[in-house]
Amino acid sequence: MRYSIIFKYAAGLYALLAGVIVADGQGTAKDSCLGAMKEMVERYRGSSYLSFDVTYRYAAESNPGLYLDSLHGSYRLNGNDYWYSLDSTEVVSYQGTCVLLFKEDHIMYLVPPNSRKKEVDFMVALDSLLLHPGGMAPVLREEGDVRKVLLTFEGRPVCKSIEYSIDKRSGYITRIRQVVKSDQLYDPSVRGRIEGEIPYAVVDMDFSNYRSGAFGDRQLDTAQYFKKEGQQYVSVAPYDEYKIFLGAPNL
Repeated sequence: MRYSIIFKYAAGLYALLAGVIVADGQGTAKDSCLGAMKEMVERYRGSSYLSFDVTYRYAAESNPGLYLDSLHGSYRLNGNDYWYSLDSTEVVSYQGTCVLLFKEDHIMYLVPPNSRKKEVDFMVALDSLLLHPGGMAPVLREEGDVRKVLLTFEGRPVCKSIEYSIDKRSGYITRIRQVVKSDQLYDPSVRGRIEGEIPYAVVDMDFSNYRSGAFGDRQLDTAQYFKKEGQQYVSVAPYDEYKIFLGAPNL
């Protein structure tokens, strides 16, 4: 079984970066958080035509060294435009238009410009995290060339903790580890069938093979997937057998 949480956390790099907190004792905690977040995000934004790989794996919290399932994804980022491939799903967002490709079903789903925000509002995301009703404890550790930021949430929340490992030389993330309730790993249609105490699971996202200038605009252009003939959208080779569905009636 492929678990829904893997795809949920693969929606985009910026969503993965949201919520980084550094408590350095200088100024208010919020100022430190916002400053650390901006520095990291700007590192990615400033890297033109950046590509990297991500491996998603999960394990039981009681045995985090024994992975039970995994997926591998490849990403390309340039400003607000991005592409990623994960298992049998491919997604590209270019100049506001997004294409979702479901390869097993030969389906192409088009999302119109301006119907999706081009980027996550990082400051709002961080403010929401800081106001978490159950309380949150941030911890910063320096381990050689790696900076680790650990956010722990009190009580029995859906997400128990998030840890970001950041390479201090490159400024890029090398790992995100989240401890979440294991029912979140399943499709929502079966979550209600789980009985008894719900244990936690560990979801690791390992980032590797960072390269700048690794591709060009052609690899992000949605024209490689479809074209418009009159009022009709037509898929193009090698996707000419795909059926197109529109995300809005007047796309």
